[in-house]
Amino acid sequence: SPCLTAVHPTIGVPYTIAAYGHYLLVTDSGLGLEVFDVSSPESPSLIATVEIEDSRRMFVTGDTAYVCGHDQVRILDLTDPSDPRAAGLLEVPNACGVASASGYVFAAAGCSGWQILYTGGASEPFLAGSSDAPECAGDVTMNGGLAFVIENSWEPPFKFHVFDIFPDD
Repeated sequence: SPCLTAVHPTIGVPYTIAAYGHYLLVTDSGLGLEVFDVSSPESPSLIATVEIEDSRRMFVTGDTAYVCGHDQVRILDLTDPSDPRAAGLLEVPNACGVASASGYVFAAAGCSGWQILYTGGASEPFLAGSSDAPECAGDVTMNGGLAFVIENSWEPPFKFHVFDIFPDD
């Protein structure tokens, strides 16, 4: 029996939520990224915002957040959650979903398929690969060496695709 502790408004329409220690990150269409301190769950407090046009999905790993915005994936350093710092920008047309693993960023790019960008140790991130399957990629997540990509379709059959990212490992 879950017990409701608090309800807190967001600035715009919320899309993705992620926990980060005693903080909660929310992407919304009205502003971008909102950071809440939830160390006192009865009274969450907004402590930071980052403007990101048309933000939708995000992925958080370690002290880094990857946030999809209009034709880009913004990389943010969350070392100080009250002051998220820009750590990079990846140009991804139609960016609408993102995940990261092993120094790579996997970005769903709508009807442009999806892209694999190398970010680990490179002075400038670069495109390491791409796929036009599914025809319209809506989101991506990783598990081990597998990428799972949702196909945005308005008609059945509804499906997701499974890719072995590192088949030779």
